[in-house]
Amino acid sequence: MTRIRHKILISHIKEWKWLRRKTLEIEKGIIETIHDTLSFSDTKNALIIYRSLQDILSKENPSEIQQKLSVFLSSSLFLAWKGRKKFLESYKKIFTKYRYIFSEKAMKYITPMVYKAWRGAIRILRRTLEKKKREFSRAKYLILMNPDNMNSFHRKELRRYLKTFPWLRKYRKTLVKFYYQFKIPPEKRRSLKFLSSIISKDSHKLLKSAVRSLIENEDDIFRYQKYILPNKNKKLPKSIKVVNESANKTLNTLYRVQCGMRTPENLQMRISYGLNCPVIISSNLKEKIYERSNN
Repeated sequence: MTRIRHKILISHIKEWKWLRRKTLEIEKGIIETIHDTLSFSDTKNALIIYRSLQDILSKENPSEIQQKLSVFLSSSLFLAWKGRKKFLESYKKIFTKYRYIFSEKAMKYITPMVYKAWRGAIRILRRTLEKKKREFSRAKYLILMNPDNMNSFHRKELRRYLKTFPWLRKYRKTLVKFYYQFKIPPEKRRSLKFLSSIISKDSHKLLKSAVRSLIENEDDIFRYQKYILPNKNKKLPKSIKVVNESANKTLNTLYRVQCGMRTPENLQMRISYGLNCPVIISSNLKEKIYERSNN
C-alpha cells in the first residue's frame, strides 16, 4: 500500500512542486523553457495553460494582450482546466481590487500577477492531492482489515474511501476472498492463486515473495487451521493484556541459539520448536540466507 501511495499520490504531488519551481526559474531568467517530461494529465494541462499565457503576455501591444486574454479565458482549453475557478478569482482581483488597466506602464505589474494567479490555481490542485494522501494513509488499514473485525463505523469509512480511491477495490476484493478461505470447510476452499491478481511487474519484490510463498505453501497454511466454536457465555476482556513473561523468555532462547541456525532447514526447525507452531520461510528470505552463507 505504501508503494501504491508513492507511485500514484506522492509522485503526483512532487510533479506539481517541480512544475511550480520551473515556472519561477523561467520568470527569473534562469531557464528558457520547460521540457515536457510530465507523467500526469492534469500537470500537462496546467503546463499547456502556462505556455499559452506566456505566448499572450509576450506581446508588446497591451490592447492585443487584453483581447487575446479575453479570447483565451473563454476557450474550451481553458474552460476544461480544473484550476480555472481559482485562476479567474485571482485574475479578476488584478482589475477590481488593484484597479490596474492594460497599459504599457501597468503591464510590468499585471504580467507577474497573472503568473502568480496560475501558481495559486495549481497550489489548490496540489493541496487537494495532499488531502487525498492523508486520507489514503487512514484508508490502507481498512483495506487490509479482516471483515470479521470490522464494525459499522469501519464499514462506513471503508465505503467512503473506496469511492475516493476506486482503484483500491480490486485489492479489497482479493483480501476479503483470502480471509474468507479461513472460514469455510476444506472441501469448499479454493486455491490461493487468486492472490496473484494483486501483484504486477512493478510490485515490490517482498510482496511478490510473500504471495508466492502463500501459494506454494497453502497446504501447510490450512493444515493447522482450527475452528473455535462460539461460546455465548464467554465475556469479552475489557482490560489491556500485558505480554506474558514467557514470550520474552522464548525470544531470548531464540536469540541464544541463533548461531546454530546454519541452514534454512535448521532455522525453520529451531524456530518452529521454540515457538511451538509451524513456520514457513519465504523464498525471498531463503535467497538472502544462501547469499550470506556463500559470502
